[in-house]
Order: sequence, then structure tokens, then C-alpha cells
Amino acid sequence: MLCTNCKTQLPENAKFCPNCSTPVPNDAGQQMQQDIRQKVDAVEESGAVVGTIAGGEGPVHVGGQQQYGDVVHGDKHVYHPPADESSPRVPLTLPPKAYHRLVGRFDEMKETMSGLRDPKYKPMIAIVGLGGIGKTALAREVAERCKQERLFDRIVWASAKTEYFVGESSIKAQDSTHTFDELLSDIGRQCGRVDIAQMPSEQKQAAVKHLLAKRRVLVAMDNLETVRESEQLVAGLFQILGQSKLLITSRHQVRHERVFTINLSGFPEDEGVMFLREESKERGIEAVAQAERRSLVEIHQVTGGAPLAMKLVVGQMSRQPMAIVLDALRQASFSGQDYEFYRFVYQHSWEMLDMNARMALVDMSVFPPITGGAVEDVQEISQVEEADDFWAAMDQLITLSLVDKLGPVERERFALHSLTQYFIKSDITKEWADR
Repeated sequence: MLCTNCKTQLPENAKFCPNCSTPVPNDAGQQMQQDIRQKVDAVEESGAVVGTIAGGEGPVHVGGQQQYGDVVHGDKHVYHPPADESSPRVPLTLPPKAYHRLVGRFDEMKETMSGLRDPKYKPMIAIVGLGGIGKTALAREVAERCKQERLFDRIVWASAKTEYFVGESSIKAQDSTHTFDELLSDIGRQCGRVDIAQMPSEQKQAAVKHLLAKRRVLVAMDNLETVRESEQLVAGLFQILGQSKLLITSRHQVRHERVFTINLSGFPEDEGVMFLREESKERGIEAVAQAERRSLVEIHQVTGGAPLAMKLVVGQMSRQPMAIVLDALRQASFSGQDYEFYRFVYQHSWEMLDMNARMALVDMSVFPPITGGAVEDVQEISQVEEADDFWAAMDQLITLSLVDKLGPVERERFALHSLTQYFIKSDITKEWADR
């Protein structure tokens, strides 16, 4: 038997795929799904909308009437309690998928799911990386798996995203006003306790603390880096998590001793090629879908395997030759066709850097991307002369995911993503500085 997600051969009696952690349905589970589907289809044909057959919650609509308590479904007598803190059903609070099928990320998925399944594991997991590297997609897929496995009674999804990159341009959302108090209100609403939002702050915190202690809830916080006082928000939520868990995505490192960090980078070559083929096939861009592997490998190398950059290239190749598209990406320019992409990925972090950190980042461009340079070599060529200032600058750059720290202890290296190198060699930073 093969895994339905990654097609790995499954061991006999396996409950989860050993490669990507996808649940393996058993015969009873498949039969139950078929039974439920048949019942739902029958109800829909009769014009009634009925709650779930088992573990239902809240009002059940039968012939247009809301009902609580015992409801008869054929020969089954099922109790549907009102929405309260004991409900076991995971509601559909997740955002729509921005992808057809998640490609790759098997190791990261396996590691994240293992941490969420284990109640003794660190209570907070942060997926960290550059903008456009696939953090939200991975977190969305993790939440979906948790829902499938019924690991949590509820899944709460809160997004602090202030901007979206769609096609070849960015779309502004509202500024993030997600305070700790507002997150508590979100948790209450998505757990069926709309009254919590109206409570005074101290009472609200106590109510959510009680709720998270009684239920097992996964709280997913997307784009934490845009939240003002984000460290205080994480610290405050940790104090009341109880048996629940927090899943974070952020462009910036999350500093808390109880956070386990998964640093997300670009796709490896094989996964990158697979992503390009699937993306182009889904968008009907046959020139890319049918391209030779060496062409797709070149796209992967130029983009550093970053999903958002590869999507940008695929779209542009529907009307421009590959060489023109890739040159434009390499030669990042304030007046170039890819400026909006670079602004979306880098401007927020660039504006947070002090002068020493900006100089240290520019100095890093002399080293090859991905592999970078040894720590002592980076320090030797740096314009930041004082050792304390240099290490403070590198700390900023690593925290903001602009520089990667690689290698074992005493053999560390500092490296840039390919896109970051194009960015800091461009005229974009000068234009921003002159404003």
C-alpha cells in the first residue's frame, strides 16, 4: 500500500506514513467515511442540513429547525450537545489553500507533526524563514493534518499578514493590530465562546486560560513578525497554554526558551523541479511543464528554491523567454520588473536594521550564496571594525532571516540566500536609503 500524499511504500499495519506523517486510513475508517457521505447525500437530497453523525456540536438544522439534544438519523439515536467546552469536533476555521498539493517538505512536516503529537514536547513551534519561502503553506498543511488526525479539539487560526503577493504584484491588507488581548478574543470566538471578546482584559485572560486547560487547542499564529510587541504576545500566551500548543510562522526568529524552531529554506533541487512542473501544469503554462530538466534546474538555482520566486518566474515565462526572466531576477533593480517582489520580501526587514547591520549584510555579498564564508573570513572583510558591533550586527541579520548560520560548532559559516545576494547588490537599497 502506498501513502496517498508522497507515494512511499507503507509498512504493514502502519498508522502514519514514516516519510511525511500522513495518516493511513484503515478499513473501518474508510467504511465510516462512506457511511457518513451516504447519509449526508441523502439528507441534502431531502433539503435538510444535518450536523455531523458522530461528535456533532451546536445546533442541528433539520428541515430548517435548529435542534439540540437527541436527534434520530434513520435507526441511529445521536446526541448533539450545544456548543460548549467539551465538544470534540474540529471546526473548519482554516484559511483556503493557496496551493493544490504541498510539494516536498517531508522532513519539516515529520518533525513538526512529531512535536505536536507528543504532549511532553515543547509547547510552541515556530516555522521561520524569508518571505515567500513557504512558511504559511507548511503551517496550513500541518493544521490540516492535525484536523485529520483529530489531535486537537479545536484549531484556531489567526493571521497578522499585512500584505499578499499575488501574481506579480503585492496587495496591501490592513495593518496588523493583533494584540494579546485581540488574540484572546480570537481564541474565544473560534472555540465557540463569543462572550469572551466582551470581557474585561483580566477576566478574558482567565477565561481563555480555563478554556485551554480544559480543551486541547492548536493556536496557529501566521506572520508573527508584523505584530507589535510580538515577544510579549508569545510570553503571555505561553503562560496560559495549558495542554494546548502554539504554532507560529515568522520571518524573524522567535526568542523564547520553550519554542522549538524549524528554519525553512528553499527547496532542494529535486523538490524544486517537482514544484516547477506542478505549478506550471496547474496554471496551464506548458512551455515550463514540458521543459527539459536542465532548464528547470537553472530556474531552481537562480531562485534558490524559494517557492514564491519560482511562481513569479513561471508566470513571466508564459510571455517572455527564460533567459530574459532569469536575468531580470538576478539583476534586481528599483526600476525593474521584479521590484515589487523584492520589496515584498525584504523591505520590512531592511528597515529594521541599524547601520552596522546594513554594512555587514552588504559585505556578505562577496561570498558565494548558499555556501557563504567561514565566520573568521566574514569578520575579516567586514566594514564593522569593532568585534562587539560586528557580532551585534550579525545577530540582527540572523534574527531577521537575512543571513543563515551553518555548520557545526567551531566550524560555523555565514551564508546568504541567492535572492538576498541579488537584492543587496542592486540599486534598491540605495533608493530606500535616499528616501
